Amino acid sequence: MSTPSRTGETLKEFLSTEEMAAWLGVPRYTVEREAREGRLPARKVGRAWRFSRTAILE
Repeated sequence: MSTPSRTGETLKEFLSTEEMAAWLGVPRYTVEREAREGRLPARKVGRAWRFSRTAILE
């Protein structure tokens, strides 16, 4: 799933832990901790966390 941006690029709707950490400018372990503690909207898919870009922006 991706959303077209104004520049013609596509943005992924769901981001991995590493992608979310880079997007927020924080370490990966911070993203995992915030997701685990419910302060960052995320879903666990198997052993990996997935983050919705639109949920984060809201």
